[in-house]
Amino acid sequence: MKQRRSPYLYSPLFVIEDDELLENPRWTDIQTFYDEKVYTMDDIEATLNIPVGQFENALKQLPKGLAKSLQVEVAKRIEDGTFDSLKKIKIIDEVYNTDFRSILAQ
Repeated sequence: MKQRRSPYLYSPLFVIEDDELLENPRWTDIQTFYDEKVYTMDDIEATLNIPVGQFENALKQLPKGLAKSLQVEVAKRIEDGTFDSLKKIKIIDEVYNTDFRSILAQ
């Protein structure tokens, strides 16, 4: 998968969390990719904490991977009742063409 630059590693559909493997010199490029392109909960949290007035512009500038991760996290938080900013949900729906408001109606 690594040699073929498989999207399973480089899109990524999953993230390798085995630090020992990633420290192996043969996997340096994957570790570098993770450091530069894969986003953490801190990145999502920082984005969600942006004031409402700046939120839409910030969302429009997010890299694709972070935007997708943010959408997944918002869906989880709406379902478990820990994200209830109606203004931010409306903005997310408009920017990303999602329908998180329908989750709230359930």
